[in-house]
Amino acid sequence: MHVFTYGSLMFDEVWSRLVAGSYTHVEATAHGYARFGVRDQIYPGAIHHSGASLEGVVYFDVDPADLARIDRFEGEDYRRVEVDLFCADGRRVLAAMYLFLPAERLDDTPWRPETFAADTFFNTYAAGFVR
Repeated sequence: MHVFTYGSLMFDEVWSRLVAGSYTHVEATAHGYARFGVRDQIYPGAIHHSGASLEGVVYFDVDPADLARIDRFEGEDYRRVEVDLFCADGRRVLAAMYLFLPAERLDDTPWRPETFAADTFFNTYAAGFVR
């Protein structure tokens, strides 16, 4: 299964600490979705948002064991859904993406990847998930 990432997992320093496999990946866009910061956290959540486009990275053919690890990492606030992606290399693929369920916990402003600090993320949230 392909996995579309739009937040912490689109950064190699996070992805490679979480999964065991090595996966080819490209930048991709999911239309009809937007990402916002989760209030009082350093990571985002994505929701359906008419007219929006969500940029991220799609990893191809993710192993079931790694997919199960990602499911645990994302936790109860996220639900895995299938989305149609437009890849930077011209491909159009279906992939899993994690929607954020408690939308009332999202900030009003879009989350910007350039503000993400992977080291802070691991020290405050994801330390228990390093493989």
